[in-house]
Amino acid sequence: MEEEAEIVRFIFSEFLLGRSISSIAKSLTDKGIPTPHGKRKWSISAVKSMLRAERYTGSFTMQKTFTEDFISKKHVINEGQLPMYHVEDNHPSIITHEMFAAAQDEFIRRAEDGTKKESADIFASRIICGKCGSFYGRKTWHSTDQYTKRIWQCNEKYRTRDKERRKNHAPNLSEDEIKRAATAEMNKVIADKDRIMRRLTKSLSGNHEIDRLLKEKNRLAGIMNEMAEKADSILSWNSSTDEASNPEYAEVKASFEAAENELKSVESRIMRIRAQRASYRLVLNALENHSEQLESFSEDLWISLVDRMVVYSKEDIRLILKDGTEISCC
Repeated sequence: MEEEAEIVRFIFSEFLLGRSISSIAKSLTDKGIPTPHGKRKWSISAVKSMLRAERYTGSFTMQKTFTEDFISKKHVINEGQLPMYHVEDNHPSIITHEMFAAAQDEFIRRAEDGTKKESADIFASRIICGKCGSFYGRKTWHSTDQYTKRIWQCNEKYRTRDKERRKNHAPNLSEDEIKRAATAEMNKVIADKDRIMRRLTKSLSGNHEIDRLLKEKNRLAGIMNEMAEKADSILSWNSSTDEASNPEYAEVKASFEAAENELKSVESRIMRIRAQRASYRLVLNALENHSEQLESFSEDLWISLVDRMVVYSKEDIRLILKDGTEISCC
């Protein structure tokens, strides 16, 4: 159904633009859109499960679970006990492989700050101390009086009482300082948008590496299937066979595991390339819609363009765009 497809595309687009899962769920609920199961209220788990569903790309992985006990009909997650079969373009797609890969990459990025609670703040997990590599966290000073102020600081900085050691971390920044630096940087990007867009368009024009990796993935899957069939054949003659008692079985098992490890590496590489290409498209789309210099901070442009801000000092603040471009704010 096209209505469901629009919901899926909305969820992925909002997530990739930096919106929190909780805010996406609230938005869908406020709009009166029912969940896939007909419920009126969207939960975080419902949105997250859709973001994890590879089937929206048109692909399908068989045997993710299997029946461990045919008497109790108990289903368990397949963690390598049996081969899994991945079918590309099994059915019509709703989102691109690139968009799905980028969403999985975004899950990893959001988890890197070490906090379990999801933050809706646009600066969360995006500001990094250039001296120690830790994320910045938000603190509110004077929260109970008229001098209240939101400050961002290195999460590692105040874990020591030694003031000298604190100098090994980047300085605190007010939210206004962050916005001013980011605005100056984004204006540099807008001024140079034509060159950046030409470079990104050229990078997106070829897809040869993905094609090569998909062929390699199919080759490795074929080897795994062949080795699995050989192992079944050997076991059908002697169910107690193991590596020690049967060198042929040991060789087949080793070949299967080697192909499996290579396949995981190839799949990881495919996901990284697709995520990178999706990031390029986000930057392109953002730049296409922004020609005028910013007079004030733009939240939409920040979440569309910026991967992270790296702070070395108040005089040395740099933005890393989603395409990997680094530009000094000062």
